[in-house]
Amino acid sequence: MGSVTAADVPLELHSRILTSLNLQEHIRDKHNLETQRRQLAQLSTVCRHWAYLCRPLIFACLMHDSRQKVDRLVRLLNAPSRALYPSLQQCLLTSGIDFVEFSDTWTGFWVRLMSKKLPYHGGVRDLHCVLTNTSVPPSAASPRSREGYAPRSWSTGLPRTLPPGLIRMPHLYLSALKFRCADDFLSLLEGIRHLEKVSCKRVTFAEQSIATPPTRPVRRPRNSTPYTILASGWETADEDLHLAMTALQYSPRHGAPGQRLGEETWSLVRDLFKSLMSFFWGRDDWVRLRTIPEFRGSFSTLDADFAATHSPPSHSVRVVWTADEPDPTAPPAPGPSARVHLIKATFYGQNVPVDGPYGLGFSMEGLSWTAFENAALALDVQGGVHIWVISNPQGFTVLLDMLESDGGHGRLSRLHEKGKLSLAFDFVPTGVGLSTASVTLAQLSAMPAEHFVDGCTVALGLRERFDLWQRGYDLEGQRLGDERAEAAAQVYLREMLAKNGDSSQQRGSPNT
Repeated sequence: MGSVTAADVPLELHSRILTSLNLQEHIRDKHNLETQRRQLAQLSTVCRHWAYLCRPLIFACLMHDSRQKVDRLVRLLNAPSRALYPSLQQCLLTSGIDFVEFSDTWTGFWVRLMSKKLPYHGGVRDLHCVLTNTSVPPSAASPRSREGYAPRSWSTGLPRTLPPGLIRMPHLYLSALKFRCADDFLSLLEGIRHLEKVSCKRVTFAEQSIATPPTRPVRRPRNSTPYTILASGWETADEDLHLAMTALQYSPRHGAPGQRLGEETWSLVRDLFKSLMSFFWGRDDWVRLRTIPEFRGSFSTLDADFAATHSPPSHSVRVVWTADEPDPTAPPAPGPSARVHLIKATFYGQNVPVDGPYGLGFSMEGLSWTAFENAALALDVQGGVHIWVISNPQGFTVLLDMLESDGGHGRLSRLHEKGKLSLAFDFVPTGVGLSTASVTLAQLSAMPAEHFVDGCTVALGLRERFDLWQRGYDLEGQRLGDERAEAAAQVYLREMLAKNGDSSQQRGSPNT
């Protein structure tokens, strides 16, 4: 048998092997991380080609649970030649670090150290940080306090102090953190530029109160785009959850610039809920109203009769609160609601627990396209409130059945073009506190049988596209990370191309 060189091994095989070793869901167990490193190190000794692929991954994810380990890493970054072979030095200096996790002591000092070292070793990159299992000292703590190694203003140690363009922190994970008060929580988030998502799990506050907020600026600060908060591990009646959401209303990065969310906005939200209820459901027992009381004092009053007859579920609730930057070219709107995207709803199948944000959870069983379209056309609330539908697999399956059976494709697209409805379909895997990908309205309504993943196009039916999308997250039982799911999806796409050939392209030709 002739020898097989690395060049003869298909790229799909490379992806599968690396997926099974490294591209799993965020690893939070120290033993698993060490096992993974050993496997990658062994694979890198097979040949130069595998060494080229694997060695950078060895340094891609770091866990630190003490200041001593952090100091050791900083020394390594300063003088890698003292501890590493030349080939590994190059891996460290070029690949940098894109995922870090640290615990046991306050880590503002850790981030401050890393922020001074990483830019010179990694170039432009996204840094995903995790703060876990620690108590955050007050923002005014002394640098020499026993509570941690916080600078006098601990938020200044975060990456907003980096030279522009070197490191972005799009996603921050907060797990089992205890803040002194909600103001410190808000101060931490406001201090990070380019922040897009904050995943919170079991975040608590020692003081159940909020200080008098400062006057909000007329304009949103530069480079301070809105961010999304994804919360888990909180009950609907949790006071810590209410404190966090109440603090966010004073954030200059959310809502209409220069205004807080007023009663007019909440009045429109209330009217929208009533419109949805009257059009979607003929039976009240299909409605499960989920509210967060005391958030601007308005959610607690939303349709009190529904809240009285349909109590919120007792399990954890995931909260999503976001707002979009207003369009400077758009005509002035009559109220603040025209600049705020607030409503979040959850589609789920019958007897399927709600796994979504606050708002409404409603069953799609028996829902016709006539009722759906009439409800959407009736939502004329001055163009200000859009609906985002977050779906679990069961609810998405029901939606696909309706799309395929009733030609809802074109209707959904027409509604979107009229500006009456804005929809997004996000899948939240079990046990994951964030949306790791989405199937957007454009993918569902543009060309009925085409799916695009990084420029790789394959003609598939709607049902197969959902299978592909779901496969991207769970390829042969292996959970994938946020950025790497598409790589595995490409493997599956190529398999489908090879399997279906020209017949699938003919079957999936778009209707004109």
